Order: sequence, then C-alpha cells, then structure tokens
Amino acid sequence: MQVSEIFKSLQGEGPSAGRPTIFLRLTGCNLRCKFCDTPYAQEKGINYPVDTVLKNLKVAGLEKIDYLVITGGEPMLQVEEIQELINNLPLNVKKVGIETNGTTPPGRLTNQEIVSFLDNVRNLVDMEYCVSPKLLNSGSSAGIDQFCQEWVNYVCKDNINFKFVVGTKQDVFEIENFVRLHEIPRERVWLMPECRTSTRHVELMPLLFESAVQYGYNLSPRLHILAYQNKRGV
Repeated sequence: MQVSEIFKSLQGEGPSAGRPTIFLRLTGCNLRCKFCDTPYAQEKGINYPVDTVLKNLKVAGLEKIDYLVITGGEPMLQVEEIQELINNLPLNVKKVGIETNGTTPPGRLTNQEIVSFLDNVRNLVDMEYCVSPKLLNSGSSAGIDQFCQEWVNYVCKDNINFKFVVGTKQDVFEIENFVRLHEIPRERVWLMPECRTSTRHVELMPLLFESAVQYGYNLSPRLHILAYQNKRGV
C-alpha cells in the first residue's frame, strides 16, 4: 500500500465527528482540488506490504480504538489492498470508514466485482462510506460531473453519506441540484466549511447553518481546524 501517514486522533468531520479514530492516510489522488488541505498525500508516500501497515496501525493504537478511517489522497485507487487490510483487521475493530471523492468506482469496473467487494467487506465490519463529490469550487470545470453513479447504485443508503465543501451560496445551489438529480436522502448530506483556519470556519458557519436548515441537510464542523488550524497529523 502507498501510505502517507498513520496517526491517532478524533474524527473531525461528518457523522462520526468527535469519535476516537485511527487514521490511515493513503497516497495518490486523481484530482488536484485548489482547496486541498493534504497536498502532501497526492504523491510520494511509502510503499508498505499490507502486513506492515497492520503492524503500524497497531502501534498507533488500533487494538484499543475500534474505529479505523481510511482516507487520502484517494483511497479507492488502492481498493484491492484495502480489502486485504480489512480482511485482517484486529477483532476489536467495529467500524471502518472510507473517505472518497466519489470519482472512482467502489471496486473494479464490472458490476459483479463491485457488488462482490462491497458484500465481502460488509460481512466483516460495519462500513461507513463518506463520499465528497467535488463542486466547481474545487477548480475543476467538470465539477460534480466527475461523480461516479456506482456510489449511489451499489452502496446501501444507510451506510453512505455525502459530504460537501461549501464556501458560497452558489455551492449550496450546486449541491441541491446534485441531490435532486441522484435522489439522495437529505439526511445523508453534510455541509462542511471550506477553510484552513478557525477564523474562516467561524465566518462560514452562519451560511452553512442557514442552508442546512433551509434544505434539510446536516451541518458538519471541522474540529481539527478549530483546534489546530491546518496542522498535519491531527
């Protein structure tokens, strides 16, 4: 596996915010978003065998913390290695979260293989998928058109959430169009501020708060930004 970093912290975003977490950040990403706060994970990293990654996760505290989040970069670029890793996790791990930009299918390209991957993983641990489709504010002219429909087709709606980075009201309109197009349950949508500082986080919260109330979405803080700005490894 191409690994950027492994560390113990609290989940800072989304439906599991505040929960003690071991993070496995993988290296490599197929996008270059202008607001990316982990550009160091786009390339380089260290190539480890899966058994070495498991050992490093245990050293970080995985045998005492029951929640593992696999993030990036874009982790779904290493989907086969992820499945092998999950197959060999310590028995105490109750939940695994995968954070993805949603441009890469959840498995190989054929429908049968996608379903096989998801079913095999679900049988082992409680899976939580957090998909973060990129809006036009990411700097890509494609915006949400990059989204892979398979994430709606093949992942159970009770274990997938959609998390959007928001900086303006126009971003909210774009999200609303996306939600309507893909018929995504509103309780599965989370708005999150586009920020790298606590000051910007606070500035954006009224817009996100009002938009979440208006459209029936959830509001996600970025706890690590509030506590440490954009410090690495938290």
